[in-house]
Amino acid sequence: MPSIAIVAGAPGSGKSTLLKGIKGYKVVNLGDMMIKHAISKGYTNDRDKLRALSTKKIGLLKRLTFSEINAMKGNIIIDTHASVEHKGRFVPGLPRNEIALLKGSPIKALIYVDAPTGEVLKRRKADAAREREIEPAWVIDTQRTISIASLAMYSSDLNIPMYIIVNRQGAVDESTALLESYLKEAFGRS
Repeated sequence: MPSIAIVAGAPGSGKSTLLKGIKGYKVVNLGDMMIKHAISKGYTNDRDKLRALSTKKIGLLKRLTFSEINAMKGNIIIDTHASVEHKGRFVPGLPRNEIALLKGSPIKALIYVDAPTGEVLKRRKADAAREREIEPAWVIDTQRTISIASLAMYSSDLNIPMYIIVNRQGAVDESTALLESYLKEAFGRS
């Protein structure tokens, strides 16, 4: 059974970039795992289209993915989103009934990677590897508010700490070091 830290952030916050600099943990990207199941179910073969699926289909994909994660061993970091927005529809990235599927695997921390709105917009526009929606600033700010509120609720429900990292442009090393320190504290490493 794994011990888990959940690292969340809006698309363009830089969370996946920071996680590439982390050593000694297994990092699993929830969306990458979900797309494998989506393809096998015939839902979609485009990772960026997952957010357009019905909440019922998304829930099934998460249940399948969480079952895989629960079978892992060691200290696992889940790279995901606390909320997912598509054309004004916000759905929780980790609803209570789905996060409960991980309760057999102790969740040690919730870490939110944030960045100033203007930087998020620039990063999304520059990301040629993904089909990112370019949304107005108010949508990004709303995503941030809903995501932080969701993580605060999970933190309270699970009685575990929540951390926030502001990942500013040009400060990847400092943000990665902060993430490493939070992970060490969460997993009890010195």
